[in-house]
Amino acid sequence: MPHWGLDTIHPLDIEQYTKQGLVLARVSAVYQKSLCRIVTASLDIPAEVSGRFEFTSQSPNDYPVVGDFVAVSLHDNNKKAVIHVVLDRITLLERRKAGKRVEIQAMAANIDKAFIVASLDRHFNAKRIERFIIVTRASHIEPIVLLSKKDLCPESYWQTCVDAIRNLNKTVHIKTYSANDAADIETIAQLIKPEETICLLGSSGAGKSTLVNALLNQELLETQQVRRTDLKGRHTTTARHLLALKQGYVIDTPGMRELGLWEDEEGIEDTFSDIKHFAYHCKYRNCGHQNEPGCAVQKAITEHVITQERLNRFLKLKTENNASKIKTNLVKKAIQQKLERNAGTSFRKNRR
Repeated sequence: MPHWGLDTIHPLDIEQYTKQGLVLARVSAVYQKSLCRIVTASLDIPAEVSGRFEFTSQSPNDYPVVGDFVAVSLHDNNKKAVIHVVLDRITLLERRKAGKRVEIQAMAANIDKAFIVASLDRHFNAKRIERFIIVTRASHIEPIVLLSKKDLCPESYWQTCVDAIRNLNKTVHIKTYSANDAADIETIAQLIKPEETICLLGSSGAGKSTLVNALLNQELLETQQVRRTDLKGRHTTTARHLLALKQGYVIDTPGMRELGLWEDEEGIEDTFSDIKHFAYHCKYRNCGHQNEPGCAVQKAITEHVITQERLNRFLKLKTENNASKIKTNLVKKAIQQKLERNAGTSFRKNRR
């Protein structure tokens, strides 16, 4: 039976909660904000958060997400559970939802690696892959790019796609594969260490569910063909699920066409580490890398070490991230003010 990564929890946490009569489990699926499913080495049952948990939660992201380790009490002869505590997350994969409103969505927790899956078709987009790399690195998750369906295109095309990603990021691990090639699947499986949790990210129709089925060696997840009219994928996966592999765990996620950035400055700087290196040598600390005197970045462009296109991409992502950060701070401030008003109202009521 799989242990679902529970062996990686610190012994002091285990002792703390078992003394309270609670059981440690992991969230394998989330159906609604307060309803989910949890697994242990011997249980796979529905669960809901406690009333106290709901009362004390300050944000939707306080609620359990797939991959969370939780402390639960068991009820009805171990047929259902109540979640009392979400343990501290080692990593948390978040994104800003598409649209004008600033809304941060927690996607999955306690992930070691992110497999960014993209298909080698005419809609291949290296810049979209770059966004996934930035978001995962900002969450301290190792990104690995997997380019699917290489059997459906000539080698010259998929090599061009690999080069396009390399031009944007020289350090990320890239692997091309065919889900029909057992050797390719075995190579991918070897990227997962025992008890590691990986998360699959990518657009609809990229082949994430097909890859999971290949890694599991069974047709567990439903798959659909890409539409022939526009080569766009269909949303086969509509929710996130934690599944056990031979020597690790995988979280399959619904396809995402857009991935908004928010507070991802660290991920941007890691992805554009070459520009960061030259920026350190600029004459002015607040250099905008445009026409300022003593700009080491512009000098690197002149010497053909980096390209103007790469700098433009870096500046665009920084601007987007900074604008999102300002909006996010305003939202956080409004939430905090609301909590303070509610606390004041409760205090006045209790004094009556």
